[in-house]
Amino acid sequence: MKGKIKLVVGLMFAASVAVQATPITAGLYMELVADDITGVADGASVAAWNDTATTANSLATYGGLAPVYVASNGNFNNHATVSFVGNSALRDNSLAGTAPSTENLTVFMVARYNSQPTNNNPEWLFRAQTGGNTRLRIARSGLNQANGGAYQTRVGGGGGMVTGVNSGRNTDLLLFNIRSGGNAVNFDVITSGGTTNSVAGGNGAGLLIPQVILGANVGPANYANADIAEFLIYDHALTTAEIAEVNSYLVAKYAIPEPATLGLVLLMGGGLFYARRRRIMM
Repeated sequence: MKGKIKLVVGLMFAASVAVQATPITAGLYMELVADDITGVADGASVAAWNDTATTANSLATYGGLAPVYVASNGNFNNHATVSFVGNSALRDNSLAGTAPSTENLTVFMVARYNSQPTNNNPEWLFRAQTGGNTRLRIARSGLNQANGGAYQTRVGGGGGMVTGVNSGRNTDLLLFNIRSGGNAVNFDVITSGGTTNSVAGGNGAGLLIPQVILGANVGPANYANADIAEFLIYDHALTTAEIAEVNSYLVAKYAIPEPATLGLVLLMGGGLFYARRRRIMM
């Protein structure tokens, strides 16, 4: 009997630590997964982050300083991350003519800010624009510094969308999803306590994405002190069921507690932020 129990427990453990594949691959334009980085030692510079969805894309050092590879990050269920520290950033500016339009796409990101904002400038996790209606970005504003700022996005020719405050605590692990389609964008923040900040808007006119920058704004400037574990871009607006499937995969992979309001928000078809507050042991 004890042997059977050990076998079952062993199988359950093996299943829990197995590396899973992204469940939705149709239309997956860009897939950056820190776990897939090879040939880089723990603590070494990440001079290039290769896209595993296609061999054509690769993000390289932008601005002279490369981020750092973390082989096992306890804040991400011991998965690997790329740590953007100091003035470090990565960019692929060769996407013109191949990338999706800001009018019709889906983006996922798993990330964590590692410090509180120190001024009123936004800190950019991701930016794809060069100007005009190619706007596509994820950032944390520097406003309301005591509470870590608020998250913001802007897609295509639509107006800026900013969540409520108190959503940018530097101890939160974040799963971000934004869906743009049918001239509509949904942008939501869900905390582990069940609080939801929802913003919806239009994407206006859209253009093809010319580049992808991680860790900074164009320039580079407005750097983020943050870790990024996974970044996905789809070339179309996923269905609500598909978004739920990808979210479930990321939630399980990075051990992000699902808030009680998760099912309701998925039914609403909105973009999602999952946030986990961690207790810091002193």
